[in-house]
Amino acid sequence: MSNSLDKEIFAVLKNAVDKGESVALCIIVEKEGSGPRGPGTKMLVFQNGRTVGTIGGGPFERMVVKEAIEALKEGKPRTVKFAFRENNVPLGAYRTGLICGGVLTVFIDVIKPKPRVLVLGVGHVGKPLAYLAALLGYRVWVVDDNPKHASSEKFPNVEKIVVNDWEKAIEEVHITNEDYVLIVHGEIKHDYVALKKALKANAKYIGLLGSRNKVKTYLKMLSEEGYDLSGLKGKLYAPVGLDIGAHTPEEIAVSILAELLKIERGGSGKHLTIV
Repeated sequence: MSNSLDKEIFAVLKNAVDKGESVALCIIVEKEGSGPRGPGTKMLVFQNGRTVGTIGGGPFERMVVKEAIEALKEGKPRTVKFAFRENNVPLGAYRTGLICGGVLTVFIDVIKPKPRVLVLGVGHVGKPLAYLAALLGYRVWVVDDNPKHASSEKFPNVEKIVVNDWEKAIEEVHITNEDYVLIVHGEIKHDYVALKKALKANAKYIGLLGSRNKVKTYLKMLSEEGYDLSGLKGKLYAPVGLDIGAHTPEEIAVSILAELLKIERGGSGKHLTIV
């Protein structure tokens, strides 16, 4: 029974992550005295409160669901104790109102899918960029307006390929505030359209490939259209990439992904050497 339920839980968990949805995995990790369920009991909790499996039901489970939703909002795991007695309640433990007599410790893990990386334009830099991003485990979507440039033969390891008229293609991917957007098409008007759409969608990270002159021109255009340029710091990285002396398209792709990783993981970008 337990094995069967665990299989269902892990199947649902995999499906959620594959679809880009975060989910909390709640596991009883310690049991002191009597309680409704034992260590190893699992339950999934989604942001909307939907659950799969059970760790005991009643007010106890409702408390766990509330904690799991908070953990999902915060994006960090947590460990919580629940007391099933009125006396000798451990410090910080929730009182469940139940009188089984024991204390259960529940670990709530937040399972987050790898971010979606949108590679807008697959020219000389876009091709190695998409390949390497997928190699790093990102959910890569390739977007272009030329079917000769974007095909499953050229990009066998990406999650999705979208080809359409440029504006329609970008609309089709539905940029969200959780996406990492890399604008590397190269055509001036195309890149500017993509930049505005990424800004409107409030994408988490926007990297724009191009010269400093190109960036300054875009910033001037944005300002003239009423954009508050002060709000771009920490969101728009233009020109995109870390300064590693990159020259070839492949080297530039490495510099861009190094920056993306730095932003995603909160790294410093400093050398690690102790010599």
